Amino acid sequence: MHLDLDSAWPPGVLGLPRREALAWGPRLRVFAKQDAIDAFDEQVMNDLPPFVVYGSGDFHHLTAVLLRRMRSPVTLVAFDNHPAERYPRLSDAMTRENWRSRFESFASSLAGDVYLTVDMDCLREEDAVTNWESGLFAADDVAWAISRLPRVIAGDVCGAYSPPVYERGLQRFAAEWDHPRLGPRENARAINTRSLEKIWPRLAGRH
Repeated sequence: MHLDLDSAWPPGVLGLPRREALAWGPRLRVFAKQDAIDAFDEQVMNDLPPFVVYGSGDFHHLTAVLLRRMRSPVTLVAFDNHPAERYPRLSDAMTRENWRSRFESFASSLAGDVYLTVDMDCLREEDAVTNWESGLFAADDVAWAISRLPRVIAGDVCGAYSPPVYERGLQRFAAEWDHPRLGPRENARAINTRSLEKIWPRLAGRH
């Protein structure tokens, strides 16, 4: 399903059914109060299908809400240019030369179900237009990596560009402090849709 918070994706993207939630976007962007998250979960997200595409990476914290639907343990696998480095293993970075062999070893070590989240800021500039700095992956790289993961039972894709709109001044302050200063975001929808066309079938099509 396309969960539309900010018009980041074109109408009818990939032929997915759309759930309109534009009124929630400014309230949830960058961060939100717990009562707002809980209300959004109850009113909008409680019956979503296993695989969801939504807007800007400014909403990537909603992956935590989507994970609430998991009724059994899962391994969370995230493609993100800005991971929360709370755990030492995240700082053990892969390189361009070795990442595929190391990822295959990692994927083969997984047991049980996987929840996969992709923030498109992990992609290089020519493959994604985002609200954040660009990463180094090609869309084909991410599609390949997804194909190596066993038992992906649910997941999401976010990270497309949308003009930022906030409900509260504190959100704007946090975003302007944390976001890079970016030039014009031209052809964002077309570029991002081309990459989604490669990534989404590998993610949702395997379920």
